[in-house]
Amino acid sequence: MTTTGVWRGRWRLALAAAAFFVIPMFGGRLIDNARIDQWRNRGFAAEEPRVWWSQGIATASEAVLWRADGFAAADAGAWKKMEFISLDARAWREAGFDLLSAAEWRRAAFDPVTAAAWRAEAFSIGEATAWRKRAFAPADAVAWKRAGRSPIEAAEERAAARER
Repeated sequence: MTTTGVWRGRWRLALAAAAFFVIPMFGGRLIDNARIDQWRNRGFAAEEPRVWWSQGIATASEAVLWRADGFAAADAGAWKKMEFISLDARAWREAGFDLLSAAEWRRAAFDPVTAAAWRAEAFSIGEATAWRKRAFAPADAVAWKRAGRSPIEAAEERAAARER
């Protein structure tokens, strides 16, 4: 092989490296910088978008919602991973729930206000579900529970009283 052939091969290798590595890298940086500029136009500092992106929040508009509802990126990411939207997460937090307890109560189909009422009366999720299933409000359930009745017994006695 001649010296010209070796240099031609090296030149092709350099072009291939540029085509497959350098150009995509710089293209990606240009795209990231354009996205960061969009975030900066929404009031975020230059380093903030990557923090939000690492938490699974990809758009500036979604980050604005979370931030408006009082969440930092790390908190917002955790609530979002549990499939909360910012408005719901704020409602649960204002009702006094942390992420895990909010997720448990929500899984049992409670809203934040109702869950807080049951919890204020010292009912567990299971107890609250059993009483609610039989159409008892927290205050009524407390009275029946203090009288020594289970949810089933209380429901039967209430039904019998209505029939009279």
